[in-house]
Parts: sequence; structure tokens; C-alpha cells
Amino acid sequence: MSLFDRDPAPGAMVHTQAPPEALVVALHDYGDHGAEVRPVIESWMKHVPRTYFIAPDAPVSLSDHSDRRAWYGQADADAAPPDGALDLAAAALEHMLLARLRRINLSPGRLVLAGFGQGAVVALHLALVRAQLDCAGILACSATPLPSIDVPPRARGVKVRLIRARQVGMPPEHSLGGMIRELMAQGVDARGSLLESGAPHEAIRLGASYLSELVAAAHRAPLG
Repeated sequence: MSLFDRDPAPGAMVHTQAPPEALVVALHDYGDHGAEVRPVIESWMKHVPRTYFIAPDAPVSLSDHSDRRAWYGQADADAAPPDGALDLAAAALEHMLLARLRRINLSPGRLVLAGFGQGAVVALHLALVRAQLDCAGILACSATPLPSIDVPPRARGVKVRLIRARQVGMPPEHSLGGMIRELMAQGVDARGSLLESGAPHEAIRLGASYLSELVAAAHRAPLG
């Protein structure tokens, strides 16, 4: 039987399938909280068996509404991260993920990060810049802003799949194609899809396809 339950971390939502052979961590966007991504997880979990899902709340509470969270403070959702903010957010998340992996007896190679908006930026930084956690892959949906990444050699085995909505007037250096070319030039297995704005069902369907691929890669990693 499958069920959602409360994670010990405040506000986090968990989906478990026993016995878990992979961990998917869904990182919500700026101004949301973990429960916001539950409908997406419920759709995706049909495509990835034997997988443990968790959607933690980000640590920063936005001052205007107590239930709105962020992975780091910034002026608005599209602003660049303050200096050092990404690394602090990634380090705190890494600590939580390692503890979770130990609890369910999985190696970091069995981990897939699925980020939305600001959560996608944190996922990319955690796996490709900080690069202390050798996860299987990243699904980054609508990462804003798309960061420029200098990938260290140890992180070049991470698979990256990107989904982004088309935006008029986006500078070339911030485009999806530009980021994919940048990552591929550094030896990263990177692919992505550019969708028309206002197509959430297509984004969820495509996300399920990408996630199935990434979880299949995680299942090939050492178990614990």
C-alpha cells in the first residue's frame, strides 16, 4: 500500500513505497511549501516504483505570510541569490539528505533531486557546484534564474534534465539551450525541453518521463 505521511522535519510531506530502492526529494519554489508539490508527486509516483518521496519545507519563512517559504532570502522570485546564500542553503539541505539516506539505508547514488523554480536552482548548486553529494540526477523545472555553473570533475556523472517555459525577451545566456550547451561542454549528460507557457499538464507528463529515466539510473547505483 502507498501512503503519504508526515516527515519529522516540520511541514515535510513523505510518500513511501516499501521497500524503497531510491529517494526522490522534491524542492518547492519560492513562496510555496512542501505540501504544494503533493499533486505532482502523486502523479509522478505512478511511474517510479520502489521509490521514497519527500518534499521538505524550505527553511526561510517569508515575512508577509507564515506559510510561505524560501530556500534563501531574496528581494523577489526572479532576483539573483545574495552572495553565499546558495551555498548555505545547499549545505543545510545536504545535511538533511544524508541523514535521510542513512535512515532508509540508501547510498547518495540512489538520490534524485527534483526542483521547482528556486528549489531547482538550489538542486543544481547542491549537485553540480557544491558537489559533495554524488546523486544520480537532477530534474530542474523552471529554474529562475538559470545559473552559470562551473562543474568540478567529480560531478560530471550527474544526469541533468531541464524543463522550462518559453519566455519572450530572455537573454541568450539565460536560455535553456545556453545552459544545456554550457553543461554538455563540461561533460555533463544534460538534456531539456522548452514548453509553451501555460502548459502545466505537459510539464508534469514530461517530468514523469525524465524522472523515470533518472530513477532508473539511481536503481543501478550501489544500494547502501
